Amino acid sequence: MERYKEILVVEDSTTQAEQLKYLLENHNYKVMISNNGFDALEKIRNHKPSLVISDVMMPKMNGIDLCLAIKSDDTINSTPIILLTSLAEPEDILRGLECGADNFIIKPYDDSSLIIRVESLLKISDKTKKSKTSNAVEVSFNDKIYKINSDRTQILDLLMSTFQNAFEQNRELIQSQMEMTILNEQLEERVEQRTESLISEIYEKKKAEEELIKYQNKLEQMVEERTSELLKVNKSLVKEIEEREKIEKDQKLLALVIESSPDYIIIANENKKVIYMNEAAKKLKESLNYDVERYGFTVLNSAESSDQINEIAIPEALINGHWQGETTIFNEKNQEAFSSQTVIVHRDKENKIDFYSTTIRDISKLKKIEKDLERRTEDFMRVNEELKQFAYIASHDLQEPLRMVSSYTKLLSKRYKDKLDENANDYINYAVDGAIRMQKLIDSLLYYSRIGNLIKKFRPVDLNESVENAKLNLQLLIEETKAVISSEELPTVFADSTQMTQILQNIISNSLKYKDEGKIPEIKISNKSNRKYWHIKIEDNGIGIEEADFERIFLVFQRLHARNEYSGTGMGLAICKKIVEYHEGKIWVESNIGKGTTFHFTLSKSIENIQ
Repeated sequence: MERYKEILVVEDSTTQAEQLKYLLENHNYKVMISNNGFDALEKIRNHKPSLVISDVMMPKMNGIDLCLAIKSDDTINSTPIILLTSLAEPEDILRGLECGADNFIIKPYDDSSLIIRVESLLKISDKTKKSKTSNAVEVSFNDKIYKINSDRTQILDLLMSTFQNAFEQNRELIQSQMEMTILNEQLEERVEQRTESLISEIYEKKKAEEELIKYQNKLEQMVEERTSELLKVNKSLVKEIEEREKIEKDQKLLALVIESSPDYIIIANENKKVIYMNEAAKKLKESLNYDVERYGFTVLNSAESSDQINEIAIPEALINGHWQGETTIFNEKNQEAFSSQTVIVHRDKENKIDFYSTTIRDISKLKKIEKDLERRTEDFMRVNEELKQFAYIASHDLQEPLRMVSSYTKLLSKRYKDKLDENANDYINYAVDGAIRMQKLIDSLLYYSRIGNLIKKFRPVDLNESVENAKLNLQLLIEETKAVISSEELPTVFADSTQMTQILQNIISNSLKYKDEGKIPEIKISNKSNRKYWHIKIEDNGIGIEEADFERIFLVFQRLHARNEYSGTGMGLAICKKIVEYHEGKIWVESNIGKGTTFHFTLSKSIENIQ
């Protein structure tokens, strides 16, 4: 037989095509591959291979259609073809014969069997160089007629290959049956042995069941007891787990707070070697380029403060548990900065040192503020001293000549009124009025300057008595205006009694002064409170105040009306504001033009706040 003959393999499965190619090439055949019938038909017409091996089940054009196409083409119908299929029914074999296939191999096939078929078919092809036969045989199977154009040798070869495959399958079946018979005999023997063993086991089992019944109740009792214990343990475990989860949550929150803190936090072991630094401390250390191993617990401190920590802070913390004081550190600019530092010694259950911790806060800005505050305090004390001197001058140096001017002006008015011309009378009246107003202004200013500069002499003050004292001082004005003043029950407060009377008198006086013509003044005094303050409210039905003037009325010498309309110095409400603030309270006003005014002020309930 000639070698190196060309065989075309038609197979849509790449894996199976490569396996078949490998097998044929190992037997010195040249192999071409097509993955569908159309491509295979084109290659057959162009290359005319010695043999075609085609799978039956393929998309586009299956193996039977490919075989029909080859056998119906006079130019290539002499090309022998072997069909490969996993189908082995008679109809499949007849269809293979009908299409003119030269051989029919059932999958899975034996490699040696396939090579024998290939070699046999190539030998027949070389001898006969057969062409398409005109003798046709009709075969009837299952009421269907199959027209077969293959010769007898070809038909016999196909039938023998099928028979061989069936024989092989039958031989395997007989072998399997023999093995099954042997296994069945072995199984029967084992069943007999097992039956005898089971009879013995059943007897023993009955005896065991009696023992089991005895222990069953005891076991159930033990299970109940154990279940009860487990429930208790489970309850305890659930509680412990919840506590641990809470601890873990708290630890996470604490770690988050520590890491995000702007303070520098360092932890060192019992040998004062650093084992932890928070983010702020790490950044500062990195900016300073310090070696933790070298500097240890005082890594951020200056040399002087390092000695202070080691010689003073740690020994004191070992005794008291902690130490707190002021130290110095180096900031990001490598400059010394003031800091507030705490050192804590942490001990275990046996009171042995577990670790050290320190918290450092840069207080350079605070120190600067304190220094500035000291300077401002000195300035304030100097100004306050000047105000005291001014108050002294106002009370002594100014009042004495003013009393002289006022006295002689009044004497001049009394002796020479109506004895001079009309202009002289007006001049004298102006002088007397100016002297009186000047006296009132100086008295008000002196009183205003003294508020807050004297030692606090606070005591319990019944505000109901303060209202009555204010009404007594304003009795003539109240009778003149026929005013109606009502007051709720007011609290007893810790305050200066004279100043409480003054603030109530000033506000009531304003309500009596700034009234609508032809309307009787009505004044109502009430109070409410909260946890920290007493809230006093004084309402009237007067002329009202513009909203734009709500802040202005509490300023010194601020008047909203001309002197010929309403008298006054413009100091009354300024004095009220200073008294309220002196008692750690606030004062404000609410008003609508033509609808009256309500004054509010608060007084602290806490003695500590005003002492």
